[in-house]
Amino acid sequence: MYAELYYYSKSENSTTLVKRIEIAHEMTAIQILMLVDSDALILPTGVALTKLADGFDRTNHISIPTASGVYSFVRNQAQGLSLVTDRKIDPVRCIPLPKVHEHKYQFIVLEGMDGCGKSTQLKLLADKLHMNGKTVVACRDPGSTALSDELRDIVKYREDIAVSPLAEALLFSAARAQLLAEVIAPALTKGHTVVCDRFELSTYVYQGLGANISERMIRELGLIFQQVFSITPTITFVLDLSVHEALSRLPEKRDKIEQRGVDYFGNVRTRYKDYAQKFNRLTSEHRIVDASGTPEQVHERIWKLIPQPLK
Repeated sequence: MYAELYYYSKSENSTTLVKRIEIAHEMTAIQILMLVDSDALILPTGVALTKLADGFDRTNHISIPTASGVYSFVRNQAQGLSLVTDRKIDPVRCIPLPKVHEHKYQFIVLEGMDGCGKSTQLKLLADKLHMNGKTVVACRDPGSTALSDELRDIVKYREDIAVSPLAEALLFSAARAQLLAEVIAPALTKGHTVVCDRFELSTYVYQGLGANISERMIRELGLIFQQVFSITPTITFVLDLSVHEALSRLPEKRDKIEQRGVDYFGNVRTRYKDYAQKFNRLTSEHRIVDASGTPEQVHERIWKLIPQPLK
């Protein structure tokens, strides 16, 4: 353990410790932010919550050393704890660490509700990147491995098997673990560009709508993936389309998730926008793209937003 963050609730007459978070040596900045930005720390209305930690300086900054490097964070009332990327670290206040090689991988994810055109855009983007000289591995989550496809089939198509909300979240997570181990991690290690139809954001959006499935539970599942693979999408595109138009594009015979109705997908669309904005601040780059119009028009919108090093 390299640092501790303490959360206190302050009332008029007392201060109570709500939670202590241990920052481990092997954690990344993303993992730390996910831990401290926990919904589990929301208190009843009227109770003030302040974030305190050993090491915050007078400008509300703290520097935390990990195996991945020394991260500097700043806290404020509006956004809580935020990662600082342009602040010089004072070496006197930090434990010296050996330099860690950072693999610059290229991992692009396409997200969005059913019917928004992800599969079409995946092919167009993969073809364009290939034409530009990239070695591209295209995949889907869940899917693209024998095990992942079996789990996908159970959740989405097997009418004879009733899948609970928790089981759905865990089965899709198991499918993602296999996809990472068998396809994504090996491809990125070889320097290939990976383009994936859905990834972790889908779990927050879809499985997060399940009964008794909290954001904290999904976040903790994500931390397991980070600890094992340390892979985060370089950029995620959320294809946004009206619910009516998206559902009109679906086939007449729909899978079990596609049958959940207009209200359900209205919530899906809202959650995609909310989480894209939140994760764009906390983790990696997330861009919302207008998915209306022709496939070629949507492709051009996506292509214009791709950072030059990925092209």
